[in-house]
Amino acid sequence: MSDLGFSFSLSQLWQVAGGQIILLIAGLVLIFVDLWLSTDKKPDHVVTMGWLTALSFLVALWYMIGTEWTLNEMVLVDVFSAEKFAIFVSAIVLMAGIFASLMSIGYLRNNKLVRSEYFILLVFAVYGTIAMVQSVDLLMMFIALEVMSLSVYVLAAFLKDDRRSQEGALKYFLLGSFGSAFFLFGVGLMYGLTGTVNITKIAQVLSTGPLLENPGVLIAMAMLMSGLFFKMALVPFHMWTPDVYEGSPAIITGFMATAVKAGAFGIFIKLLSVTFTPILAYSGQPEFQSTVNLAALAAYWKPLLWWLALITMFVGNLVAVSQQNVKRMLAYSSIAHAGYMVLGILAANDEGRMGVLFYLFAYTLMNMGAFGVLYLLDGQEG
Repeated sequence: MSDLGFSFSLSQLWQVAGGQIILLIAGLVLIFVDLWLSTDKKPDHVVTMGWLTALSFLVALWYMIGTEWTLNEMVLVDVFSAEKFAIFVSAIVLMAGIFASLMSIGYLRNNKLVRSEYFILLVFAVYGTIAMVQSVDLLMMFIALEVMSLSVYVLAAFLKDDRRSQEGALKYFLLGSFGSAFFLFGVGLMYGLTGTVNITKIAQVLSTGPLLENPGVLIAMAMLMSGLFFKMALVPFHMWTPDVYEGSPAIITGFMATAVKAGAFGIFIKLLSVTFTPILAYSGQPEFQSTVNLAALAAYWKPLLWWLALITMFVGNLVAVSQQNVKRMLAYSSIAHAGYMVLGILAANDEGRMGVLFYLFAYTLMNMGAFGVLYLLDGQEG
């Protein structure tokens, strides 16, 4: 495609972003299918849309595991990458999407909700999460984050006649907007300091030393992390979680607790292990002996994250025990689990990251199963 000024081929585009392309095509197909079926709305139309959604997730999962998993790290015009870490997290998100789409068929039929846009939003929520995890560009991460967030906001408010659903969705939207704003301000500040939004190039610029004396680096890092902490539901950024989990349909709650959290942890691990390595992994290199702020940042951020993980585990478990509502109990349980996963990330080695990935996999299976049981026991209310 050199005629258009791009330095990549269609085959490379398909190899790196094939899973995303499949989901984008599926989303467009579902829109046209919905338009075709909308002339005569019947409960069976929900079944058709649900199975098409699950099939699209299954095809994307099959492609990623069967094709992209065999690749070494491959980068597409400094925007997307196909490394095994991103593919594994994407597979977890797709698994959650398959479960949510299949369980949603019965949920919508039982509640006589012939609203096929539910599945279209679910497809774009999964697409946004996967694009976010596979991105190596901070601006693209933000765009994908918003695609995912806007879709989940609407899904959380899907029970329009339920006051709890509307209240929880509004709180999620307002606090989520604050989180997104923090992340975007962090992206802008980091670009102003380094001249790039590529996470690898940012690390290269920071590793040269002089910028690490600039307090703006600390502010940008804090803003980026704060935006992600909202999505990860770490204390004290967790206040939206119980109300949203309680008011949303059980299946969507399970999706938020697994897929959304997996995506947030995916880019959190990327930023810590790639972009902020010159700050967090400082070990007193001779060329930086005069850089006082570098050592101070390394000494400050690691203990802060340790304490954040500890408080998150303590608050999540302690408050979960006192809950009378099962959804709220699972909400606080998910907060505690986020603290456990942060501990694995702070191990700062391959074993710790692999442990977090395995934890995410088991956590996804457990939570989707738990919220699926809630749906079956309380099908009429979700």
